[in-house]
Amino acid sequence: MKRPRYKLRTTLTAVAVVGLLLGLGARSERFRQRALFHRGRAYIGAVKKPCTFKGKAMAFYIPTKEGWWHYEMWYRMEDAAWHPWRLSDPEPVPPGGPSPKVAGFAE
Repeated sequence: MKRPRYKLRTTLTAVAVVGLLLGLGARSERFRQRALFHRGRAYIGAVKKPCTFKGKAMAFYIPTKEGWWHYEMWYRMEDAAWHPWRLSDPEPVPPGGPSPKVAGFAE
């Protein structure tokens, strides 16, 4: 049986595919970390509302305006982590406006 020929083109293609897969994995992990950050901040300052359901005392939390923004960002980042090959939309401005550090101003 004849051995397949070694070609530089085959090696370069393999390296490109491996690099693409590693890059997508790193991008996915970066989005997953950002999603965890926003998930942790989604209910900070939320208002606790007591209620009853079928005779049992329960409570639910209503997030603040900033909490809703973090909740939306959490959802977006989770989606981007599961689909890292898609282009993501730019992040909306937080409810309080951009911080000076984000806007590029000196502190």
